[in-house]
Amino acid sequence: MLLFDYKENGVSQSEFAVLFWIVNKFVDEFQQICIAVYRDSKRKREKSFLTEYGQDMWNRLDLLIILTSFLGFIVKLLFEDDFLQGFAKIMFLVSYIMLNIRVLNMFWTSEFLGSQLVIIQKKIKITSAFMAIMIVIMMCYNVVDYALLYPNTEFTWTEIENIFRNGYWTLYGDFQEDAGML
Repeated sequence: MLLFDYKENGVSQSEFAVLFWIVNKFVDEFQQICIAVYRDSKRKREKSFLTEYGQDMWNRLDLLIILTSFLGFIVKLLFEDDFLQGFAKIMFLVSYIMLNIRVLNMFWTSEFLGSQLVIIQKKIKITSAFMAIMIVIMMCYNVVDYALLYPNTEFTWTEIENIFRNGYWTLYGDFQEDAGML
């Protein structure tokens, strides 16, 4: 839907399918809340089931997916402004990202996929530390290199972007021709 069948003004067939799925997800979450309230009325406990439902991060993520999707559909259908149509698409993209995080959570229960996700999680921690070190080293090089190549440049956001871009592409061996390095 987001890539191939997204209409700026109007609703496509795939959007109707997504809307049907979101409504189904909403009904499922509403059913879970109703069951939690019903169980609370039957038993007296220290913590209510509804409180437990609200404290679960994945239930909150499900509700946030539903909220952002509905918000995207409402804005998409009610407003024709280009800015608001862009906002609706951003809401769909955010809900899609959260949905993928939720699907990854479901894979944790799989015997094979769960162990693979644990390995990936550990690799991400190691890679994050490595990337932090690389960013510090790269920024040190970027600033020194750019200061030597282009002295007395004016402070603008474009220049800051050029500093990042110059050093980043240098890591891959792509030197600018006008920098006198070739």
